[in-house]
Amino acid sequence: MPGKRQPLFVEPPMPPAYDKAIVALTFVSVAVVVAEASIPEGEHMPALIALDLVLCGIFLLDFAVRMARAPRKLTFLRRNWLDLVGSVPLFGPLRAMRLVRVVRILRLARVGSLALRALRNRGLIAPSRALSNLAVVTFFLWLMAGLGFFLAEYGENETVTGLDDALWWSMTTLSTVGYGDIFPKTATGRLIAGTTMVVGVGVLGALAAMIASAMIELRERARRGLRSYTMNNHLLVLGWSSKARLAIDEFLRDPRHAGQKVCIVADLDENPVDLEDVAYVRGDRTTREALTRASAAEAAHAIVFARDPSDPRSDHETALTVLVLRRLNQAALVSAELVEARNREHLEAVGCSSVIDVSAVTSALLVRAVRDPGVPEIVVDLVSTEAGWDLHRMPVEAELLGKTYRDLVVSLIDRRIGVVGLSRAGKQLLTPAPATVLLAGDEAFVVSHEPGES
Repeated sequence: MPGKRQPLFVEPPMPPAYDKAIVALTFVSVAVVVAEASIPEGEHMPALIALDLVLCGIFLLDFAVRMARAPRKLTFLRRNWLDLVGSVPLFGPLRAMRLVRVVRILRLARVGSLALRALRNRGLIAPSRALSNLAVVTFFLWLMAGLGFFLAEYGENETVTGLDDALWWSMTTLSTVGYGDIFPKTATGRLIAGTTMVVGVGVLGALAAMIASAMIELRERARRGLRSYTMNNHLLVLGWSSKARLAIDEFLRDPRHAGQKVCIVADLDENPVDLEDVAYVRGDRTTREALTRASAAEAAHAIVFARDPSDPRSDHETALTVLVLRRLNQAALVSAELVEARNREHLEAVGCSSVIDVSAVTSALLVRAVRDPGVPEIVVDLVSTEAGWDLHRMPVEAELLGKTYRDLVVSLIDRRIGVVGLSRAGKQLLTPAPATVLLAGDEAFVVSHEPGES
């Protein structure tokens, strides 16, 4: 019986704030290394050394924490050794050794390693053993070619004054740039150069091809909903139906939502909307895992569609979806599609901001169409931004507080804004008495030609 296949990626997930802090400290560390290499020895050097020592201590602690949380520690160590070597502090005898420059280069390489870690944690790249192995081979080829060239040319070639010159030559030769500022003068150096040229072209070509393939795979993963997203202040569309596409179009058309993105969570083969601002996560919308991949905790709005508008049991799934969402996000405005009127209280109990009985609204509009022709058309124009008119809420201006509803209506009529009611303490007051006094916290339901006009 074949053995169980091991996962390709063993990086333990860390809190987003933790990862951001480590990324920031890594760039500080790189700045310290650059400063040490560029400024002469002087009064600032002890401070830089001390700062570097503190940062390396933090990085070593970070490595220890991640290794302790990794399910397969030896595999983790084999794939993250660069982080460990790049965290070695440069003090005492190390600063007197020639290898100090190699360690500095490895410190700079931590940026690339950390970038890959952040991309993996957010699902932006798929783990690939072949790509990882080829990247390691390329790195060692560059390092060994530079070291061999240094040993062969140092003392015989005036252009090679240190290991950094040899590593620079190795980089330009591998990449086939060949500036010509450094070239071999010894037989051994020429042999190393020839070998590096022949092998380097093949290795870098294969690496470029794999990176291109990874980018194509990234796009394909996004299309099939297999990525995770880091989004903020966006709209979640939970579930899919023919009404969902119309809702997304309406949301994106509203100028008040300019710049906001949309993320669909549904169990479909691929993204049903081919728009740049619409992402897709494939999964069960009632699970924490799928909602987390859609950055549900940072969403500003959510619309939950019934799985089957003809099946009252769909309300149970809708309630479970909202319940899981509310455990991640208490602040988002959540509207849900209702199938059975008697289930309204259940959806409101789990945290729906609004519950829409689509069937009841449709029936009422159909009746209005035969009783009062034109009313349905006006209603559609008011709730859709496509017609140019918009029904929305606006805060009552401070100078009107303590005055009456009549004063509010008069103050807005010259601005082509019609008032149809008030929102007070969570209750909707449609056309209240003209003498109703306006209180702090009141909002007006208004009709205006420009969405959001005030």
